[in-house]
Amino acid sequence: MVILGTTGRNFAAGMSGGEAYVYNEDGKFESRCNKDMVDLDPLNDDDIRIIKQLLSNHIKYTSSGKASRIMENIGEELKKFIKVYPKEYKAIVEARKTQEKSLGLAEEK
Repeated sequence: MVILGTTGRNFAAGMSGGEAYVYNEDGKFESRCNKDMVDLDPLNDDDIRIIKQLLSNHIKYTSSGKASRIMENIGEELKKFIKVYPKEYKAIVEARKTQEKSLGLAEEK
């Protein structure tokens, strides 16, 4: 999910799975996030692809002006996104990747 608006305090409390991409336009997101259960990670190439696709879909279905403005200057605007990733979910995903790699099942990129 991509969050384009301001979040309330205690964002991510109880978040146990999935990933959220938060547009941290005002630079204050970290102070509004409950970091007990989540990590705030930088974006990787897969995250950037996902964000672009989600923004494109949002524009297509809602004609969002904000999403359009972000896409117009995506190179700079991506610097304002933060990946919110639940710690336990992250551990499971990483363990699965390691297991798949050791079994020779992992995709080569």
